[in-house]
Amino acid sequence: MHQNSIKFEDHELKVDFLTLSMHNSTDEKNIQKIASYLFNSFGFNCFLSEGNTRKLSRPLFHDITTKDTTIIRLNYWNRIVIEFPGKSGQKFYQLVRSHQVDWKFFQPAPLGLNRLDLCYDLDKRDSFNLKEFDQFLLDSRRHILDFTRTRNVKLINNSRGLILGINKRSNARYFRVYETLSTIRFELELKKSALEHLQTSFFTSQFNFFESQLTQFYFQYAKLLFPLDNYFGSWLMNFLRKYSQNEHDNKFVTCFI
Repeated sequence: MHQNSIKFEDHELKVDFLTLSMHNSTDEKNIQKIASYLFNSFGFNCFLSEGNTRKLSRPLFHDITTKDTTIIRLNYWNRIVIEFPGKSGQKFYQLVRSHQVDWKFFQPAPLGLNRLDLCYDLDKRDSFNLKEFDQFLLDSRRHILDFTRTRNVKLINNSRGLILGINKRSNARYFRVYETLSTIRFELELKKSALEHLQTSFFTSQFNFFESQLTQFYFQYAKLLFPLDNYFGSWLMNFLRKYSQNEHDNKFVTCFI
């Protein structure tokens, strides 16, 4: 298998959250420069947050006609984090991928890719049955406990229904499965330590390598977590049928499982 042939869009993966991190030494003038660049060049509303809470302190640039948002968090766990949530993360990633982002506006502080969420949305069938989905979550939890080393698997009940959480939220790899209005979302949250060997490829636009590595990891990891003998696990089979495994392809995967 040639890694260059695998892209997020080939398998309907999308970025759902992205954060960059910087050293805390960045001054207010540089923060204003970054916020101005993101707002004036790409239309991101920019908000400031301070401390370890997620409470917003004030808007830096704001246009009520757009929902694209970035949040700059100062002194957030001893670093500065530039956060692009949800669809804003999708937009910023595509801007980076199409070489539209000029990293010089983020200097002089060195940048890191601090978090990236990848998700696959499985369309609900017309015959979607909530009880069957809840049973799939229960079966997945049992499957994980029986066949993997992961012990922290929780079923969380909130206003959206049951959510399956795999690993602790602080883990470098945190997987969630939950229901949206029209889909079932399989969401993998990757933090900095899980992205360490991909930092250079991200910031130097080596996206064939970047996306190939993450796509393989996403699907091979998901294969271990979910039973495949039902509709809710069947989406994984398209990838597994298309690509054969070999030692080279799974080098990244086996490092983290």
